[in-house]
Amino acid sequence: MLPNSYGATTYQVAFEAYSRGGDGVFIDDVTVSRMSTCATPNSLAANYVGSDSVVLGWVGTNSSYIVVYREQDSTTWQSVTSTATLRSIGGLQPNTTYEVGVYGVCSGDTSYMSDPITFTTYCSAVALPYTENFNSYTTGLYTGSWTNHPNM
Repeated sequence: MLPNSYGATTYQVAFEAYSRGGDGVFIDDVTVSRMSTCATPNSLAANYVGSDSVVLGWVGTNSSYIVVYREQDSTTWQSVTSTATLRSIGGLQPNTTYEVGVYGVCSGDTSYMSDPITFTTYCSAVALPYTENFNSYTTGLYTGSWTNHPNM
């Protein structure tokens, strides 16, 4: 890595490889990017998880942050901003696993993303009174996260 103060505007990257087994050498997905001047947030944690919301906390020294999140295995990220190291996100789906990360923002620059974490929202509440006969766990009013016990 070359720091931003190195002074050059053009960099050359070269790879030299040898193959003794005859299979060749393959290189894929190489990225060259400028180093960030912002500190990367760390120690990201889901401090409180509800059925449709989460409160996230992390350690950081930046003036503001961009929190990105998505349902696990989704390709579409959502984002919210924060000026503190604590942020609540609402409007989540019950009983769903999410992936989340945080970027630091400082002086017009953005840090690398924190190590991402995952969390799963709780099942939604069921209105009372409620009766379940346990004949089937996949039909009826409530089909949340109950599972049949293998010894039952």
